[in-house]
Amino acid sequence: MKWRGEQATAALRRGALRGLKAWADDVLKESQRLVPVDTKDPRGGRLKESGKVEVDAGKLKAVISYKGEHRKADGKSSGPTAIFVHEDMTVKHDGIQQAKYLEQPLMASRRSGPARVRAEIRREL
Repeated sequence: MKWRGEQATAALRRGALRGLKAWADDVLKESQRLVPVDTKDPRGGRLKESGKVEVDAGKLKAVISYKGEHRKADGKSSGPTAIFVHEDMTVKHDGIQQAKYLEQPLMASRRSGPARVRAEIRREL
């Protein structure tokens, strides 16, 4: 029997990366339904448009992020919009939009996400 450890390891990583990316994409897609859009801002939707997935193949890590600057009345930045909007539970948002727009879908995927990664690894092997 010939040892194929390097090939197996490479296949495992390919499957894990594909599964991790799919999981992160699913979480981003669901968070897009929930992320609040500022209807008072003529350029509303900037926060939603900033959502993205980045995968670090070397570390087998995926990051889902939203960006943007929160502006005070005087126009000065007071920090990232995404953090303010995500964490402020006192604001009433329209429809299904909500604070915790990223945390909620991530927590809901705690079982389905790892299962997706396992399935992709099995498919690769």
